[in-house]
Amino acid sequence: MKIDNKPGWVRISCDGGCGRHVDLRLKKVVPHDFYLCGSKASGAQCQSHLPPKLPGQLSSHESNAAASFDGVTYQWHDQEQLNAIGRARANLAYGLTKIVIEKAAMP
Repeated sequence: MKIDNKPGWVRISCDGGCGRHVDLRLKKVVPHDFYLCGSKASGAQCQSHLPPKLPGQLSSHESNAAASFDGVTYQWHDQEQLNAIGRARANLAYGLTKIVIEKAAMP
Protein backbone atom coordinates (compact mmCIF):
# COMPACT_ATOMS: atom_id res chain seq x y z
CA MET A 1 0.00 0.00 0.00
CA LYS A 2 1.41 3.39 -0.97
CA ILE A 3 1.83 6.05 1.67
CA ASP A 4 0.31 9.33 0.46
CA ASN A 5 2.45 11.71 2.48
CA LYS A 6 5.71 9.90 1.59
CA PRO A 7 6.22 9.55 -2.18
CA GLY A 8 8.13 6.40 -3.09
CA TRP A 9 7.34 4.71 0.23
CA VAL A 10 5.05 1.74 0.87
CA ARG A 11 3.55 0.09 3.92
CA ILE A 12 4.03 -3.67 4.10
CA SER A 13 1.61 -5.39 6.47
CA CYS A 14 1.99 -8.88 7.92
CA ASP A 15 -0.28 -11.23 5.96
CA GLY A 16 -0.63 -13.40 9.05
CA GLY A 17 -3.21 -11.05 10.49
CA CYS A 18 -1.30 -9.81 13.55
CA GLY A 19 -1.53 -6.16 12.47
CA ARG A 20 2.21 -5.45 12.37
CA HIS A 21 3.52 -3.36 9.51
CA VAL A 22 6.66 -1.66 8.30
CA ASP A 23 7.10 1.47 6.17
CA LEU A 24 9.99 1.53 3.71
CA ARG A 25 11.04 2.70 0.29
CA LEU A 26 9.54 0.74 -2.58
CA LYS A 27 12.97 -0.01 -4.04
CA LYS A 28 13.90 -1.84 -0.80
CA VAL A 29 11.02 -4.34 -1.15
CA VAL A 30 11.63 -7.69 -2.84
CA PRO A 31 8.33 -8.70 -4.50
CA HIS A 32 6.58 -11.72 -2.95
CA ASP A 33 3.03 -13.04 -2.67
CA PHE A 34 2.93 -12.71 1.13
CA TYR A 35 4.94 -11.07 3.89
CA LEU A 36 5.31 -12.36 7.46
CA CYS A 37 6.57 -10.40 10.44
CA GLY A 38 8.27 -13.36 12.13
CA SER A 39 7.88 -11.83 15.57
CA LYS A 40 8.59 -13.93 18.64
CA ALA A 41 5.13 -13.22 20.01
CA SER A 42 3.04 -14.20 16.99
CA GLY A 43 5.38 -15.53 14.30
CA ALA A 44 4.12 -19.13 14.38
CA GLN A 45 0.52 -17.91 14.41
CA CYS A 46 1.17 -15.66 11.43
CA GLN A 47 2.75 -18.54 9.50
CA SER A 48 -0.31 -20.72 10.14
CA HIS A 49 -2.67 -18.04 8.80
CA LEU A 50 -1.23 -18.03 5.29
CA PRO A 51 -3.59 -19.43 2.66
CA PRO A 52 -2.89 -23.05 1.73
CA LYS A 53 -0.88 -23.92 -1.35
CA LEU A 54 -2.64 -25.59 -4.23
CA PRO A 55 -1.67 -29.19 -5.02
CA GLY A 56 1.59 -29.16 -6.95
CA GLN A 57 2.70 -25.75 -5.71
CA LEU A 58 5.86 -25.22 -3.71
CA SER A 59 6.66 -22.30 -1.48
CA SER A 60 9.85 -20.29 -1.36
CA HIS A 61 10.80 -18.15 1.62
CA GLU A 62 13.20 -15.21 1.64
CA SER A 63 14.40 -13.66 4.86
CA ASN A 64 14.28 -9.88 5.16
CA ALA A 65 12.44 -9.35 1.87
CA ALA A 66 10.89 -6.17 3.26
CA ALA A 67 12.97 -4.86 6.15
CA SER A 68 12.59 -7.51 8.87
CA PHE A 69 9.59 -9.15 7.18
CA ASP A 70 10.08 -12.46 5.38
CA GLY A 71 8.70 -12.93 1.88
CA VAL A 72 6.76 -16.03 0.83
CA THR A 73 5.92 -16.92 -2.76
CA TYR A 74 3.90 -19.87 -4.04
CA GLN A 75 5.28 -21.17 -7.31
CA TRP A 76 4.58 -23.80 -9.91
CA HIS A 77 7.72 -25.73 -10.77
CA ASP A 78 8.51 -27.51 -14.01
CA GLN A 79 9.31 -31.22 -14.17
CA GLU A 80 13.08 -30.67 -14.09
CA GLN A 81 12.83 -28.75 -10.82
CA LEU A 82 10.52 -31.37 -9.31
CA ASN A 83 13.00 -34.09 -10.31
CA ALA A 84 15.82 -32.15 -8.64
CA ILE A 85 13.77 -31.86 -5.45
CA GLY A 86 13.12 -35.61 -5.56
CA ARG A 87 16.85 -36.31 -5.93
CA ALA A 88 17.65 -34.00 -3.02
CA ARG A 89 15.10 -35.76 -0.81
CA ALA A 90 16.51 -39.16 -1.81
CA ASN A 91 20.06 -38.01 -0.96
CA LEU A 92 18.86 -36.72 2.40
CA ALA A 93 17.11 -40.03 3.16
CA TYR A 94 20.24 -41.97 2.15
CA GLY A 95 22.46 -39.84 4.37
CA LEU A 96 20.14 -40.10 7.38
CA THR A 97 19.85 -43.87 6.93
CA LYS A 98 23.64 -44.17 6.77
CA ILE A 99 24.02 -42.19 10.01
CA VAL A 100 21.46 -44.36 11.80
CA ILE A 101 23.16 -47.58 10.63
CA GLU A 102 26.60 -46.30 11.70
CA LYS A 103 25.31 -45.28 15.12
CA ALA A 104 23.59 -48.64 15.58
CA ALA A 105 26.86 -50.47 14.75
CA MET A 106 28.82 -48.52 17.39
CA PRO A 107 29.43 -50.36 20.69
